[in-house]
Amino acid sequence: MSQTRFKIFTWLFLGFLVLGVNACTSQARDEHNGSADGSVDEVPPADDGSGDDGTGDGTGDENGGDTGGGDEGGSGSQDTDGDGVTDDVDEFPTDPAETNDTDGDGVGDNSDNCVSDLNADQTDTDADGLGDTCDNCADLGNEAQTDTDSDGAGDVCDAFPDDATETTDTDGDGVGDNTDAFPDDATETTDTDGDGIGDNSDAFPEDPDETVDTDGDGVGDNSDAFPTDPDESADSDGDGLGDNEDTDDDDDGFDAVADGGSDCDDTNAAVNPDAAEIFDLADNDCDGVADLGMDLGDSTSVGTGKNMYDSLGFKVAFIGDVNGDGYADMAASAPYNDDRGTSAGAVYIYFGSSSPSATLTADRDDSNGPNVELAGAGSYSSGSVYGQAGTTIAGAGDVNGDGKDDILVGAPGYDDGSNTDAGRVYLVYGSSLTAEASSGDGLLVLSSASATFTGENKSDYLGEEDSIAGAGDVNADGCDDFVIASYGYDNGSDSSAGKAYLFLGKGSACNGDASMSGSVSLSSADATMVGADQQDYLGKSVAGVGDVDADGYDDFLVGAPGNDTTASNAGRVYLIYGSSSLSGSLTLSTRPYFVGQSASDSAGLRVAAAGDVNGDGMADMLIGAPSNDNGGSNAGAIYLIEGASYSGLMSATTTFVGESADDNAGYGISSAGDLDGDGLDDLIFGSYLNDDNAIEAGKIYIFLGSSISGSSINLSDANATMVGELERDYAGKSVSGGQDMNGDGLDDVVVSAKGYSRTNPNIDKGRVYINFGAEL
Repeated sequence: MSQTRFKIFTWLFLGFLVLGVNACTSQARDEHNGSADGSVDEVPPADDGSGDDGTGDGTGDENGGDTGGGDEGGSGSQDTDGDGVTDDVDEFPTDPAETNDTDGDGVGDNSDNCVSDLNADQTDTDADGLGDTCDNCADLGNEAQTDTDSDGAGDVCDAFPDDATETTDTDGDGVGDNTDAFPDDATETTDTDGDGIGDNSDAFPEDPDETVDTDGDGVGDNSDAFPTDPDESADSDGDGLGDNEDTDDDDDGFDAVADGGSDCDDTNAAVNPDAAEIFDLADNDCDGVADLGMDLGDSTSVGTGKNMYDSLGFKVAFIGDVNGDGYADMAASAPYNDDRGTSAGAVYIYFGSSSPSATLTADRDDSNGPNVELAGAGSYSSGSVYGQAGTTIAGAGDVNGDGKDDILVGAPGYDDGSNTDAGRVYLVYGSSLTAEASSGDGLLVLSSASATFTGENKSDYLGEEDSIAGAGDVNADGCDDFVIASYGYDNGSDSSAGKAYLFLGKGSACNGDASMSGSVSLSSADATMVGADQQDYLGKSVAGVGDVDADGYDDFLVGAPGNDTTASNAGRVYLIYGSSSLSGSLTLSTRPYFVGQSASDSAGLRVAAAGDVNGDGMADMLIGAPSNDNGGSNAGAIYLIEGASYSGLMSATTTFVGESADDNAGYGISSAGDLDGDGLDDLIFGSYLNDDNAIEAGKIYIFLGSSISGSSINLSDANATMVGELERDYAGKSVSGGQDMNGDGLDDVVVSAKGYSRTNPNIDKGRVYINFGAEL
């Protein structure tokens, strides 16, 4: 090659070299400044190898100028270890065997025995190539890492490879540690009663209080009074003599029947031939029958009137839960109480509780007195008395929908100006009773009642004896309704035909209407009923009876004991079915009805709800005919009519016949609720003139729903009976049941003896008796 050609070649080579370097430099700058347009970001310029910092000041480049021809200034093209991965992305730039460290533990992926799990020390106990950190069986070789049940433990170390809930069986008994109550004891796996002793060793595996039975008599040592004597286990009277050897185990002075004695329950000292019979559906006096002839004085709770002639218990009634505490409450009236004037009357409200007092008084200042006293109010006129508030009382249900039940009080002797004995009914809301009990002095004068209703005419006797009642929810609007009546109402020339008034409940919480308040005119009643003939005495008794035909509307009865359909004063009762359109003047002739059997039976003098006696889901009804003669002259009768859809004449399912002449059975009639907890409602009746214990002391009968069958039952066949304490107590003229006052889940009963007693200073003070349900 000529020298000239060599020079030309050399210059061309150098030119291409310069162009390549400039191109690379330009690319590097673009990568550095983040753009491809040749513009330079505001960062120091790349080192050009001259040592110049690009500023013209002669100082070195702070990025570390390249003085040796290599690119150590971050150009990204350097591959120090020559593994084909440039240093800027190589996590191990000086190790040609590694480039990545996925788990960041400092060990390259090619060498890491747990690539995805931190494992800096690379421990591999079982030397299977997998580090302990990621080995599902760290102590046993398991390269395949098979885990059939996916529980995190490999099959080679999983004692239960097919059970994801178990992996270990420490004691080798075949039961996994998670399930084994004793994982370190191969002889035990279960502790059923949780007492810390395995079932295999526990003599009583289902009793946490017992584990050992030393004498093998089947009674655990903790309960065995004689743990080493297989022939004895109990010492009921604590005399050191075992019950098997002891003939009087309860030390009540009577040997057990089994030992030739007369004690029918030798484990209970309260049960023996000398014990008093109490209402518990058990045989307390060992006479072979339960609760027959019980003296009312032995009742669970007894209350006595405050003054002579008060007649406490003239009416008694469970009134629902007026204070909203979950317990049923009870009311007892004393219509002849004179505290606010001659026979102004009073009603005493006793709130339910889990532990009611055994002794009640009518003095609200006493700790066991009433929670609230409703005091009568009226105006005196010559020849008449005050209102006699409490002549009748009834639970009204929740009339205003505020969640608290309300009460109705009748004062038939109330004089409305010149309309003497027009009568008056008071509605008192539960909220008022609650407020008075909690922040007042416990006295609420009935002139301040929530609402009042006054008879239309002279001698209407609105609110007499049984002429007020809660009717349930007859129109199904959420507010409870009520019926009140004036049995003395004259319908034109038909004197004392009687008239009943239906008032539908009102409240913003149920139907949006304003609650009833103040003086409410009877003309505003939602529906009315008038007796068919003179002296029918329609409304002498009224009662809400529940949903008789199961149509979703509650129904009620209206009695006309003077009706002559069958015979003179045989009596008649009308069933009024509830509906959404029950209003106006109701025609009684088209309603289902029941008639008395014979003249002067006075059927319908009392009517009442029976609950559901036969358990068919439909409400049953009771009708009293106190003058019926089936069991003797005026022995009385009670008719049970089971729920159904009726039209026309109704017939009794069962007739209960009075025991003796002049007993007048049928004055006191009521559902007793479910006393024995069998799911069937029971019944309670009173014969207030019965002479069994003393002349006209009175008698009460209880029939369990399960025992009622047949068309006729004599009251002597009752499951339980109670008798008045003294002569002319008139026990049983008023009875009530079907509610739970002590919250034990069983319904209770309350009965009265308005005439207690005939001895000074207690003449006619009156008494009430509460007996609580007892499960058989």
